[in-house]
Amino acid sequence: RSTAHDLALLLKAFMGFSHSRLDGALARLVETRAPTSLAGTQAAMGWFVTSDGGEEIVWKSGLSNGFSTFMGYAPRLRRGAVVLCNFLWRPIDSGTITIGVKAIKPDFTDVNFNALYGQG
Repeated sequence: RSTAHDLALLLKAFMGFSHSRLDGALARLVETRAPTSLAGTQAAMGWFVTSDGGEEIVWKSGLSNGFSTFMGYAPRLRRGAVVLCNFLWRPIDSGTITIGVKAIKPDFTDVNFNALYGQG
């Protein structure tokens, strides 16, 4: 179990705002990437990395028991967001991911994130 505060601390660590001996390991999680079915999006180790050609957003979403979550950040902008939602979007995760991405960068190119889940 975790709290919104815990997620904010974790996000700050990934963004490089808190300095610890884990900084190098956290950075390496997004270095190794593989293609996905979603245009402009690669899979990193536990994260997705979506690019609109001008900016990358590193993000992760999840859902459980009717709740959905998003955590992500734009490395160059040094801006991030945590979204916790007590609503299960249809298609799965679509609203939570879109809200999170737009909170980080409002003019980020619209991406059909549902293609990751075969709901495209």
